[in-house]
Amino acid sequence: MKSWLEPGRLSARGFVPAAMVAFALSGGAAGAASAPLSLASMGVFYVGGVRVESPYADDRAAKLPNSGYSTVLHQAKVTFLIPETATGPAIILVPGFGLSSSIYLSTPDGREGWAQYFARGGHPVYVVDVPDRGTSGMAVDAVNGCIARDPAYPCSPDIMLGRTSLENPWRIWGFGPKFGERHATSRFPAFPLQQNYIEQFGASFEVFSGSGAMGASGPTTTTVSALQRLLERVGPAVLVLHSAAGGPGFGLAIARSDLVRAVVAIETTPCPGDGPDGNNALGKVPLLGIYGDFVNERVGGEHPARHASCKRAAESLARSGVAAGFIDLPKELKIAGNSHLMMMDDNSAEIAGLIDNWLMEAGIRR
Repeated sequence: MKSWLEPGRLSARGFVPAAMVAFALSGGAAGAASAPLSLASMGVFYVGGVRVESPYADDRAAKLPNSGYSTVLHQAKVTFLIPETATGPAIILVPGFGLSSSIYLSTPDGREGWAQYFARGGHPVYVVDVPDRGTSGMAVDAVNGCIARDPAYPCSPDIMLGRTSLENPWRIWGFGPKFGERHATSRFPAFPLQQNYIEQFGASFEVFSGSGAMGASGPTTTTVSALQRLLERVGPAVLVLHSAAGGPGFGLAIARSDLVRAVVAIETTPCPGDGPDGNNALGKVPLLGIYGDFVNERVGGEHPARHASCKRAAESLARSGVAAGFIDLPKELKIAGNSHLMMMDDNSAEIAGLIDNWLMEAGIRR
């Protein structure tokens, strides 16, 4: 597939000047990262929550169960960074399953995250912690009711609590051939182990419930609802989706294309396919897919199939005249070593620069 990033190659919107590619690969706005970050505002709000009766939540004043008490469920936590002067579209950053907003706010070795990068570049930034996980708030009544043997809260595997281990994702996410060993060109800052980089990363993993399906995929999940509420609040924005965030993110982009200016798919679950009419399900929504290294060496996660689906989706959209591209970092740009967590890799600013450059080339930056 011809890359829009390669100087002299034709993209959906014309030729890409070599200077623009060089700017992106140099990190773009990251050059200003040593300067203080100046914002008009920064803070946290919640979207998508509903008030529910909660007999097993508040145990400070009475023996459980109690009555007359309620909690809020299914909310997404949103951290926002608003630059003093907005020169680009709003960007919503959504983490993959078991991961928190911290993957976009910092790196294990202490560098700024994509949130700060895009805010420095003039984008209003909204970083999401999806519903029904630890940081956003979970339904404790189901677990506590099970422990109390309340028949209204039957015990089942769906209420078991889970948390990603340090060891399990090592090969799935392309860090190395086995836990504690990295690929020779690996860019993920897991080493040196004595500096606790991998423990810093693992400390951010979210608690989730059951099989992992909660909020992870599908068109009717609480994540779709919360993201739609967020878009309705902040206006049309670019969705940056990581891994399992692809399911709800693509579903929302298809259902509410009026609210989604573009989708950036960072090694997501499968991208939408073509419909019976031969056109991709995303319609006129621009798409950029990005994939890192060691795809065929990864064990689990079906990464080769994901990679192929997003490449096909970009090609289909481009044939329809929609701004779309797919970047295989090692094959197209000779950038080796990137993992599934490229927003935390040691060249994370360069990858963010590629995204910002594509938004400009696709006409999405105003």
